[in-house]
Amino acid sequence: MSELPKGWELITLKEECTSVKGKKPKSLEIEQRDSLVPYVDIKAFEKGIFAKFAEANSGVLAQENDTLMVWDGARSGLVGNGVKGVVGSTLAKITPNYSHRCYLHYFLKSKFDHINTKTKGTGIPHVDPAVLWSISYPLAPLNEQIRIANKLDYILAMVDKAQARLDKIPAILKRFRQSVLAAATSGELTHSSVATKEWKIVKLIDLVENKPRNGKSPKGVDFDTGVKNLTLSAITPGYFVENKYKFVDLDVPTGSHLWLKNQDILIQRANSIEYVGVSALYEGEDDQYIYPDLIMKCRANERVLSKYLYYALSSEPVRKYFRDNATGTTGNMPKINQAVVSAAPINLPKIDEQKIIVDKVESLFKKADKLEQQYLVAKARLDRLTQSILAKAFRGELVPQDPNDEPAEQLLECILKERLSQQQKADKPKKTVKKRTIKTKVADKG
Repeated sequence: MSELPKGWELITLKEECTSVKGKKPKSLEIEQRDSLVPYVDIKAFEKGIFAKFAEANSGVLAQENDTLMVWDGARSGLVGNGVKGVVGSTLAKITPNYSHRCYLHYFLKSKFDHINTKTKGTGIPHVDPAVLWSISYPLAPLNEQIRIANKLDYILAMVDKAQARLDKIPAILKRFRQSVLAAATSGELTHSSVATKEWKIVKLIDLVENKPRNGKSPKGVDFDTGVKNLTLSAITPGYFVENKYKFVDLDVPTGSHLWLKNQDILIQRANSIEYVGVSALYEGEDDQYIYPDLIMKCRANERVLSKYLYYALSSEPVRKYFRDNATGTTGNMPKINQAVVSAAPINLPKIDEQKIIVDKVESLFKKADKLEQQYLVAKARLDRLTQSILAKAFRGELVPQDPNDEPAEQLLECILKERLSQQQKADKPKKTVKKRTIKTKVADKG
């Protein structure tokens, strides 16, 4: 850390704060009662959704003004404001000894990447206490801490508002793309109508060269076999993602139906209800990938353009058809079979109109893609802005200093006194209690 501002001191987090790990109470209830408080698990911490409740004395109790940190899991080190309730087993309550609570809270927020990338544990990652407590902590004068915290409250509230506006963009773009597909497959985009003689409602099976076929899912291996088998996530976004595959040790003949060809259409036959029936168009080189059992493959015949068929399969009416006809929606992964896929209703115009529709859809989608890229750039800048503001705050550059502030040296003295007191208590010899020996007289017999 660069030279500290006048009146500041540099210590470690271990010297300034303490943590108490939450634990799961023996008894949890799903209904709120007067004697119960929320159980603050990760869902309650992140979204404010309380699904479980416990007795207040059954664990570590947090208040609204406490700082909580995710201690276990992929987001270890993430901090947030406390919630009144019993702290969950994957969280910890962080309490300052002398600092202003909000000042410490924001400082911990600024160290998320440092803590999160230096976790311990081979399976589930956990905050490494050695890493956390060794972090250098810039201790500002108390009054300056308050000014810094207040300034951060104000600035980051504006950043949060901007973030909230940005967060609406993906949903807007998704609705836009769906409205384009709806217009494209209803005749609205070309000002025609499915009710005219130019359009027909045709089953998918009448628009493909062969029946839709499942792929194959042998076990993946950790070496390059030359055979790349797609994972389900390769088409989950609704388009083809080329780096989502695993190598399989399988001899696939050159002419096998398993090899993907350019313009093949892939359909997820099993996934969550939200994604079952999702389609993608493969536009890569022939024979580079095979596909798994949970995906079906088909290929457009001469009656339909591949891209138009892909757009029709991606439209909401067809997606709804797949969802409505999926089986195993309760408890099991929803699935659609060959018969359901083959009977999918496709609104079909003449080939010439299909070409016009495809060109218009591609043009509109390019505009949406451009907006999406601008959104991603803006989001990345906003994410960096938060960290930049926090870094500036803890360099002493966010608010002006007041020469009348009591220097942090005074706080440091309190910390040192407390440390000395604790050390003396630890070093104080414990009194030993002598055990009394009780002699028992044994009477002579006789």
